[in-house]
Amino acid sequence: MVDRLTGKATCDARRLYWFADHTLLGQGTPQNALQWRPARSGQYQNRVSDAQGRSASRALRVEFLP
Repeated sequence: MVDRLTGKATCDARRLYWFADHTLLGQGTPQNALQWRPARSGQYQNRVSDAQGRSASRALRVEFLP
């Protein structure tokens, strides 16, 4: 499973920074999705931030089936 992380941002946000728990997943522009594949099943706190310090987060549960 690969998840596409997308976000909506105000017009002055040029870069978004994506985190799973406290690990930086990557960065990109608001127009482009970030590809993410969790390493294992479990609970994650995903967060996106911009350079102005605005952020949003969401709890996510991932389950890989055998």
